[in-house]
Amino acid sequence: MEDYLNIRAVGFDETSSRRGHNYITIAVDLDTSKVIFASEGKDHTTIDSFSDDFISHLGKAENITDVCSDLSKAYNKGVQDNFPNAAHTYDKFHIMKMVGEAIDYVRKEKQRFDPILQKTRYLWLKNRSSLSSGEEIRFDELSKMNLKTARAYRMKEARKVIWDCPDIESAIKVFNKWYFWVTHSCIEPMIRLVKALKRHQSGILNIVKSRISNGIVEVINGKIQMLKRSGRGYPNMIIL
Repeated sequence: MEDYLNIRAVGFDETSSRRGHNYITIAVDLDTSKVIFASEGKDHTTIDSFSDDFISHLGKAENITDVCSDLSKAYNKGVQDNFPNAAHTYDKFHIMKMVGEAIDYVRKEKQRFDPILQKTRYLWLKNRSSLSSGEEIRFDELSKMNLKTARAYRMKEARKVIWDCPDIESAIKVFNKWYFWVTHSCIEPMIRLVKALKRHQSGILNIVKSRISNGIVEVINGKIQMLKRSGRGYPNMIIL
């Protein structure tokens, strides 16, 4: 039996196991990038099940100092109930996805009245370094216009500065300035987004201290989805 005594940082994420709303939660040792648990479901009881399995492998709940997940209330409850010593970091890739969805909502609202925004979705969602030369030229033209989508994009880019702060105190100041800017922007999708993020501020800013993310967990989930497609779903939950 494997020994989990030295595991200190764990990432949780869910992925679909088959068509419909059937999910599995996986847990990954973030120091070794190794999957250490998989279970059906994505509610707080899956974290309870992980805790039981973790202890059965000689792991100690008090040794878990860092946990990373999305902003799920279920995961939050599960972590609080089972790993009270862990600092909970909300995964920046999920936060980036939320910001991207808000920007796209702004674009979709405005393109009904401004055809120039049609077929520009990926210009606002891609990293600048991933744009082709033609996309770069078009993006530069659009970003200089007085468009709400362009303003929302600048808010997205400014948000990245928060995670580059050297300490939590600096990050809090930058976050609060960003929050004030966005909430006074009159761009409703971005205002709703930033108010939601404000409610999870401590977990979002924890990345400045922990420097962890679920990037490797996302990679593993991608591999699971490839296996699922090639196998046309799993006949049972024994996949790892």
